[in-house]
Amino acid sequence: MTTENLDQQITNNVPEFFFIWDIESQKIIHLTQGLNEYARRELIEEPDYARMVDFVHPEYRDKFEEILRSFSVHDTYQDHDLRVNEEKYRAKWLNIKTFPAEDDHGRVVRVVAHISDITKRKEELSALEDLNEKNESVIRILAHDLKSPINNMFMLAHLAERQLKDGDKAQVHNMIQLIRSSAQGMGKLVESMLELMELTDSRLSAEMHQVNFASLIKNAVEDLAPQFEEHRIRLIEQYPEKTIFARLDAQKFQHVVSNLLSNALKFTPESGEVTIAIREEEEQVLFEVGDTGIGISEDKRSEIFKEFSSARRKGLRGENSSGLGLSIVKKIVSLHQGTITMKSSPGIGTTFLVALPHHQQTSSAD
Repeated sequence: MTTENLDQQITNNVPEFFFIWDIESQKIIHLTQGLNEYARRELIEEPDYARMVDFVHPEYRDKFEEILRSFSVHDTYQDHDLRVNEEKYRAKWLNIKTFPAEDDHGRVVRVVAHISDITKRKEELSALEDLNEKNESVIRILAHDLKSPINNMFMLAHLAERQLKDGDKAQVHNMIQLIRSSAQGMGKLVESMLELMELTDSRLSAEMHQVNFASLIKNAVEDLAPQFEEHRIRLIEQYPEKTIFARLDAQKFQHVVSNLLSNALKFTPESGEVTIAIREEEEQVLFEVGDTGIGISEDKRSEIFKEFSSARRKGLRGENSSGLGLSIVKKIVSLHQGTITMKSSPGIGTTFLVALPHHQQTSSAD
């Protein structure tokens, strides 16, 4: 292997470089080969003051010029993070550490600068900051949403205690039921919050396996079938004759199916219909849930997939909504490189369509 190839290996795998800046001439008088490669070979010709500044992002040029000017008056070591001009450089962020070089009279005449690519570190830090901000927001909203039901539970417990002393067991039983219902609602809210926080974590990955898509859908339908029957809502299931396999995280995607079916159940009146359908189309597997429910008004449709959506409302039978369900659904679908769309007409119904990439085999049904 030639020396040039070895240098290229170092450049590609160890993004750390040096240059020497001459204060009097305001030019680079030496730079390592790797830095020139990283700078898209634009530093070959006269890398002077103006050319150096041009490599820095406009928002950071004043700071960079201040650093260069300081070399002539300070002999201290410096350490700075700089955003760079991506058109000129292969990185987005650089760290620059400077080491002043003095002449025989103790004057700083040159500066040795160590450059390292910190783009990945900055992006990871930014992702963590975004996650932390998101989690703080979730916790604030959780505290706000839990405050009222907790106060109600304390009040109901106090009233139940008084009724117990009066011997009114029927009233005590009713209050216990209300406390239980409130506790269940809080439990679901906390569960949704935790799931949202997990899905917001950029480090999350799905455990993908080949899954019989129709079987997964049927399992979710079977779990909710008694509720559909109780509310006299007709379930229409449309599955293809051949078995469709999809590459999914079955546990996470089960949540998508259950949530869409639960929403259809909540907002469809008695004697209504909910249709579940699976089909293949070009390179996609499509899963559709449509209902003949109350629909969603036009002004709320753009909000429907947002966290703590203003479109949230109680179901037709008083079911509470956290405003998180569909935002979680969308995140899970995105985790599978899929899309989810919705069309709705007030008084006619709503249809959700999930499209997943289909790069898997199909086989004949048994």
